[in-house]
Amino acid sequence: MAFTVLLLAGACLFTRTLWNLRKQNLGMSTENVITFSIAPQLNGYDTTRTVALIDQLRERFAGLPGVRGVGSSEIAALTGTDYGANITIEGREKLPEDLQHINYDAISPKYFSTLDVPLLAGREFNESDTANSPKVAVVSESMAKRYFPEGTPLGARFAWAAAK
Repeated sequence: MAFTVLLLAGACLFTRTLWNLRKQNLGMSTENVITFSIAPQLNGYDTTRTVALIDQLRERFAGLPGVRGVGSSEIAALTGTDYGANITIEGREKLPEDLQHINYDAISPKYFSTLDVPLLAGREFNESDTANSPKVAVVSESMAKRYFPEGTPLGARFAWAAAK
């Protein structure tokens, strides 16, 4: 009997926590959003074929009735997974070891607008941002404050894999 009461109390607390989490501001809209993951590399797709497949899927989904926006990312949102690398910022002295590493994700055009993520400055990626065009990045507010405290990251240049 005591164990049953303990389980019921735990279930009630868990349910209450889930209910409260619905009201948390995640910085993006989750209403009417459908997410899924695919792994084309498991079927032998290289990077070029994977990008073409993702572009084709985005185009097809965007054509479905009722779809307001379609975006894609290499890392699924809210999974807790991340990729990271060291950076060097052009025109600045080499960063201390503990400041070199940043996390990143590869995303598609319309990713931020699809999730209603506001941009504070600059622009979202667009269809002309390809593997063959000049590289651009969207940085988070925390990255801008950390690496560009004296000004704006707009127009700044950085490179991956800082030299040791």
